[in-house]
Amino acid sequence: MLEINIVKEPNLNPRMKKTETIATDLSISPMREPMQPAQTRQFDEVVERATEVLENRQKALRWLGTPVRALEYATPISLLHSPEGQRAVLEVLDRIEYGVI
Repeated sequence: MLEINIVKEPNLNPRMKKTETIATDLSISPMREPMQPAQTRQFDEVVERATEVLENRQKALRWLGTPVRALEYATPISLLHSPEGQRAVLEVLDRIEYGVI
C-alpha cells in the first residue's frame, strides 16, 4: 500500500476558476505493504511514459496528480493500482502525444 502526498498551490491560470488548485509536487512513500515487483515495474513504466510525453519529470508528476477530464476527472495516479487503470492512463498519454486531447 502506498501513501501518496500531493502538494497543491493556488492556480494562477486565468482560464481556470480561482478556487481551483493544481498539483505542484508529488511524493510517494511506502505504508504498510510494499509494492510487488511487477506493480513497481508497471508504475515506473507509466511514470516514464508520462515523462516522455510531457517532456520532463516534474511536468509528468504534476500531471499524475491533477484531475484529468478524459479519466472522468480522476487523477491518473489514483488509477495506477489496477491494470485497467494503468491502461486507461497510458491511453490518455497516447492521445496527448498524438494531439487528440
